Amino acid sequence: MKNVQAAISPLLIVLCLCGFGVFEYPQNQPKLYLSILYILISWLLHIYLIIETRIYCQTFKIDLDMSIETNIISGVLYMLLTFYYDKKFKDCLNRLTIVNETLEKLGTPKNYMKLRKQIIWLIIGWIVSIFFMNIISSLWFFIHMSRSQIVMAIYVSLIVNHSYHINVIYDFKYMTLLRYVGTQFEHVNQHIQKLTELKKRQVRHAWATSTSPLMNRHMAGAETSKRIICILM
Repeated sequence: MKNVQAAISPLLIVLCLCGFGVFEYPQNQPKLYLSILYILISWLLHIYLIIETRIYCQTFKIDLDMSIETNIISGVLYMLLTFYYDKKFKDCLNRLTIVNETLEKLGTPKNYMKLRKQIIWLIIGWIVSIFFMNIISSLWFFIHMSRSQIVMAIYVSLIVNHSYHINVIYDFKYMTLLRYVGTQFEHVNQHIQKLTELKKRQVRHAWATSTSPLMNRHMAGAETSKRIICILM
C-alpha cells in the first residue's frame, strides 16, 4: 500500500455504502454526481421507512424512542459535513502520507499493513455488534408484538437501529485516524529525544576533551542533528 488512503480504503468504502462519502474509482477520481444520487435515494428511503415503521408500531401501542430522530439528524449532518470537507480530508491524508515517507527515511515504518488489519478487525467487530444488537431488538419487538410478527419484528429492529449503526462507523473513522496520527507523533518525539540525548553527549564529550578534532566532530554531529530536525519539522 502506497498511502494512508489506500490503507483505510475498506472503511471508506463501508462509509460510502452507508451514505457518508464520495465514491472514487479509480482512486482520486471521485464520482460526485453518482454519490449524490445514491445518498439522496438511500437517505430518503430510510426516512420514509422510519415514518412507516413508526406508524406500524403505533398499532401495537409501541412508541419509538426520540433518539431515532436524533440519530437521523446527526447522520444527515455528518453526511453534509463529509461532502463539504471531503477535499480537505483527502488533502490531510496526502499530507500524512508525506510525513510517513519522511519518517520512513529516519527508520520509522509506515505501518500501513497494521493499520489495514486494524480497520478490517474494526469492521468485523462492527458487523458482529450490529448482529447481536439487532437480535436483542428483534426479541424485544417480538415480545411486544403479536407472536406471528417475527418477520416484522426483525424488520423494525433493522430500520430503527440503522441510523445508530452508521453513525457509529462514522465515528470509528476519526477515532482510528487520530490513534494512528498519535502513534506517528510518538515516533517523532522519540526521534527528537534521541537527537537531544545525542547532542548532550556530544557537548559533554567536547567539554571533557577540549581538543580541536573532537570539536570539529561535535560541530559535524550538531549539523547532522539540525538537518534531521529540519526533516522532522
